[in-house]
Amino acid sequence: MEWYANLTYPQTRRVYQNGVEDFTRSAGIQRPEEFRDVTRAHVIAWRDDLGDRVLNGTTIRHRLSAFTFATETPLPIIQSKA
Repeated sequence: MEWYANLTYPQTRRVYQNGVEDFTRSAGIQRPEEFRDVTRAHVIAWRDDLGDRVLNGTTIRHRLSAFTFATETPLPIIQSKA
């Protein structure tokens, strides 16, 4: 998936790619078309999992932003608990 190709800065591209890869692993997504099957429950479970891990608030916010960017879905439910 080359959704991040239009990001100008390599560091931003890497951070967003890592965030989306983290979500796809969490949701069990193996092919891009499986994103159509993502439900609110998947996103909430992933968000909660991020909060349960030993991650700092910035990392959590970056990963949530990456998901929103990649899916072009401004989801109000994607709020860090941190």
